Amino acid sequence: MMRVLGAMLTCLLVGHASGQAPAASSTVPAAGWPRHVQLPDAALLVYPPQVVRWDGSAIAFRSAVAWRKAVGNETFGTLEATATAHVDRIARSVAFADIKVTKATLPGASDTTALTAALPAVYASVSLDRLQMSLAAADDKPQAVAVANPVPRVIVGSAPAILVPIDGAPVWKPVQGSAGFSRVVNTRALILRSSAVPHPLRRRAEAAARASGCAQRPSAALRLSAISAIGFVS
Repeated sequence: MMRVLGAMLTCLLVGHASGQAPAASSTVPAAGWPRHVQLPDAALLVYPPQVVRWDGSAIAFRSAVAWRKAVGNETFGTLEATATAHVDRIARSVAFADIKVTKATLPGASDTTALTAALPAVYASVSLDRLQMSLAAADDKPQAVAVANPVPRVIVGSAPAILVPIDGAPVWKPVQGSAGFSRVVNTRALILRSSAVPHPLRRRAEAAARASGCAQRPSAALRLSAISAIGFVS
């Protein structure tokens, strides 16, 4: 008798286990992102929604989309929409209903009726955790940083001149092999000076300026540039 009862109990346990197995294997994983939408005249890839505002069941979001027609290259755009969010906290998923597209930026798409009709299937199941992280990122406002924007110094001249960039204040160094001469070392231009013979340098600079077509007396910046053309090298 005990042997018969043991055999019956074993059959019941095996039958219960075999009845539960199909239910466990029938779970279908949620579709990933981006999600494909086939429209009558184009194919669309919809990327994960980014929450703009979520108040109770009313949610506003936007998504990036990739749009490709039968002929032509793939273009990218965005869509903004509002919907009613139905939250399943046990499954950790959200289903969007009553989706209304408020703005669609899709180059080459003149009619978004077919797209709007396909959106409920796209957003039928969205991860609750993903939406909560997106909402937290939307609420995270960047910290304001004080920026100094002083008004730059503006130099206006009526005589011909050129701009010679110098990295900071001019740094004068003696020119090796040319006694009495020094040059600015923190600029690409050759700028020379000499306290012993300043007048010949000025006359040569003005002569170089006249030769270049400058009728007026050159400014200090032009004189320095003309001096660099005389040929003093280190």
